[in-house]
Amino acid sequence: MSEIKIHKFWWMWQHKKIERWLEEKELNGKKLTRTDYMGSVFYFEECEPQKVTYCIDYANKVTEQYTQFVSEAGWQLFELGFGWVVLRREYAAKKPEFFTDYHSAIRRNKNFMSVFVILFYFLVIQLPGDIRYLFEANSVLFSIIRFVIFMITLTLASILGIATAQFLGTNIVLARKKRI
Repeated sequence: MSEIKIHKFWWMWQHKKIERWLEEKELNGKKLTRTDYMGSVFYFEECEPQKVTYCIDYANKVTEQYTQFVSEAGWQLFELGFGWVVLRREYAAKKPEFFTDYHSAIRRNKNFMSVFVILFYFLVIQLPGDIRYLFEANSVLFSIIRFVIFMITLTLASILGIATAQFLGTNIVLARKKRI
């Protein structure tokens, strides 16, 4: 069988979107075989269309215990790198959920948020220095380069701030539903 390689860029807070995309691929007869480049390249092989559910998790560190737990629960694990994993499981009638309780979903979202918060603060700390250098530039070219770097940093900080707020909002909704 020939391997099908698909490049798909996505942000980690869009995990539901990529999970649905992978499930649609399975329904269309393309089975995930591996991932590469931090989950931006997916490899598939042709198969019979089947019902499969996917879940993206952030395990911080993929340990032997985590791998064993996932395997014993009937899930297949694909590592994306830096603690990110894609979990795959076939089903016949009822779609299984990896996160079976609100506490697990909240834990996963907190793990997601910790990554974004660290990056967000790093970028925010860098912004004042970028602003200072914008006005101290000795040449027009250097000013333009610093301005572009400043805008990229500001954009990334904004994106990470929004992602963190989304996960925080999801946790608040989950907590209210279960009164945790």
